[in-house]
Amino acid sequence: MLVIERLEVRYGAIRALRGIDVEVRQGEIVTLIGANGAGKSTAIRAISGLVTPSAGRIVYHGEDIAHQPAHVLVRRGICQSPEGRRIFANLSVKENLEMGAYVNDGPRASIRTEMERVLEMFPRLRERIGQLGGTLSGGEQQMLAIGRALMSRPKLLLLDEPSLGLAPFLVQQIFSIIRDINAQGVTVLLVEQNAYQALRLAHRAYVLETGAVTMHGRAEELLMDEGIRRAYLGK
Repeated sequence: MLVIERLEVRYGAIRALRGIDVEVRQGEIVTLIGANGAGKSTAIRAISGLVTPSAGRIVYHGEDIAHQPAHVLVRRGICQSPEGRRIFANLSVKENLEMGAYVNDGPRASIRTEMERVLEMFPRLRERIGQLGGTLSGGEQQMLAIGRALMSRPKLLLLDEPSLGLAPFLVQQIFSIIRDINAQGVTVLLVEQNAYQALRLAHRAYVLETGAVTMHGRAEELLMDEGIRRAYLGK
């Protein structure tokens, strides 16, 4: 589904990504793990069209999309739930979800159907449907951010630090939901600092260090790797 080849991103003189290669196959959960500043979020932002690569290719279903704008990519099925949630604080839960459906050119009934599917996945949002987004708890806002992304009916869902700032029991809930989303046929590329949970969830993984891929393979194998366990799992 997605092939990243020799991708470089610069912020002025800083090389945030140094020629990385990543592959995401249809139906997979693939995770990018690494420390702060490793380039994980930059990779996600490049894929979703929010930053422009200085070199390399991003090939989606056989076509290089490296220089296509973000709004075009959403219509093509690539949607991001960003780091920090970034919901519309002054809009209700319902209005936030409707904003996620702006690419849906079908009848209103199809949007209602999509919203019902999201609310079944996130029953807490149904309880808060008329509440302003800014008054939700951190976990509820994360659910809303993911739900809003799902309203665009993505083929490839990009999740940037979904567990950030959440209590441990909510982390477990969010990762369970991600597994359910994938089981429904959505391919997922996950950026996550919680390496243990990410490797338990994903099919395959890439380790980023200072903008370069230093290791990749099956997630269950990386989970048992002694170097990974010392560097990222505290073991």
